[in-house]
Amino acid sequence: MKSLIFLSLAVLIFVGCSNKIERPYIDNYSICSQTISNVIIDQVSIENQNTNLYVTKDEIKTTFEESLKQSGCFYIYNTKNDSQLLDGNTYILNLKASVYQEQETTKKNLIKKDDKEKLIMVFNVTAHNGEKSIMVSSKSGLLTNSTKVLGFETTKEYQKDKSTLIESASKQAVIALQEQIK
Repeated sequence: MKSLIFLSLAVLIFVGCSNKIERPYIDNYSICSQTISNVIIDQVSIENQNTNLYVTKDEIKTTFEESLKQSGCFYIYNTKNDSQLLDGNTYILNLKASVYQEQETTKKNLIKKDDKEKLIMVFNVTAHNGEKSIMVSSKSGLLTNSTKVLGFETTKEYQKDKSTLIESASKQAVIALQEQIK
């Protein structure tokens, strides 16, 4: 009888510990049939307010460049010179990213509680050429729902969440930038 109670309790603990993650998917592949503008990424900054998810400037810049290339709308110059800026079709981009998290805990009963954690990334892109200045923003969020039974919880995979979060925010920013420039 003791082993049956122990087995039931063990099953309850392990079945009750779950992690559900909602991951957004944004498609920006070939949204343009031809290049509409040239861009130079000038400055990248990050404000990281999340203790579990460390994001670097290089990760932001690399993912944003990849999103620009995938769109088919932009040609990326690696360095800037004055002759590029005179054509009026080349934009200098400044990118600021912010990462933060929101948490909410709901106690279901004496031994079970639900935790909701939302990782949020905001991209603010400023684009300017000699004549025009454009500002676009994008926001990406990942919602993680986890259930704790008697304090036991499954571990979270923040690295996979990080790449999904950065990709989603950068793709949204590229789509918004493309809409403003065309």
